[in-house]
Amino acid sequence: MRLPFGPTRGGWARGYGTLRAMEGASSRRGFLRALISESARTAQEASRVLNNAQKQPRPPAPVPPERTGPQLQRARAAARTVTFEELEELAVEHGLQERLVELRELARHSIRLTSPTLDDPAVGSWLVDPAAGLLDEDTWPIWSGERLTLVAQLDLGDPALRDVDLPLPPDGRLLFLFAALQAPAGDMVDHEGAGRVLHVPAPFGPAPVARLSVELTLPRVWSAPVQRLALDPIEHDGYLRLRRRVASLQDVELDDNFGDPIAYHRALGYPNETTGLMPTTCELVSTGQDGGQAGTTADDDVGARAARWRLLLQLTVAVDGPWNLGGEGGRLYFWITEDDLRAHDFSRVRAIAQPGVF
Repeated sequence: MRLPFGPTRGGWARGYGTLRAMEGASSRRGFLRALISESARTAQEASRVLNNAQKQPRPPAPVPPERTGPQLQRARAAARTVTFEELEELAVEHGLQERLVELRELARHSIRLTSPTLDDPAVGSWLVDPAAGLLDEDTWPIWSGERLTLVAQLDLGDPALRDVDLPLPPDGRLLFLFAALQAPAGDMVDHEGAGRVLHVPAPFGPAPVARLSVELTLPRVWSAPVQRLALDPIEHDGYLRLRRRVASLQDVELDDNFGDPIAYHRALGYPNETTGLMPTTCELVSTGQDGGQAGTTADDDVGARAARWRLLLQLTVAVDGPWNLGGEGGRLYFWITEDDLRAHDFSRVRAIAQPGVF
């Protein structure tokens, strides 16, 4: 009997042996025995190939990419609070003796919220802890189908706030909530309610663990309030040096550094940002206009009206923090009008989110 040429010499021999066994079988049982024998040999060869493959060294696991981008640095607590009298003395030393009234009006107290210990992350759950029992679930605010996230709380009874005159309720806590999953920018009229501030006069449970300290702040020289002063070149230089001196006496960072961003969390004072357009945005949306074109609005009076808006709270957000802005880091701001702040009315607060600003 002629056999076809097999793909290998071994394969030809096995095929020939199988056919011989089949030809020599005198019964169905002989055929089955031959077939089982051939299957066993095939399985043995497959097992040998698999074992050889497993003995080959595995390729090394891929190395995860190094984290890129700026790292959030921890903000320092204020070592002390510069007084208004000290501010005036320093202003005279820096050639601003003709600007004492304006400088006193510009200066604002700001509450720094910093990590309780050096082991705590710069952005961590200490901003909201402990949160149990602060608000009944059936009254928890919802915006556009999303249950608002508690992003921070401020203990108004903290001893650090006793020695300064602040336009805040004298006791209780302020709860700051935001639609962190959707993270609306806040520059549209229909974003109203995405950020809420609630005053809890008699909170239940232990006090928040965040460390509070108070500093006296002056706005950056390019900000609208300072620009309205029309400082001459000598006064301009003196203002820059004054601002640095005030920060140095309080042992706090100035926000005009060019290194990694600092995790600033502050209540009141001035925001750490570079556009200066947020008060205008708040003014536009509060009067029924979308604020996306805040920098190019044709309303010449909106800038003057926007001066009534003040920073209530600023938070720095990390991607891996207890919450973030729709999956991104950045900054979140709560704004309130001067009149509402003095009246302790937090019903018209506006929230502006700036994800990815680092």
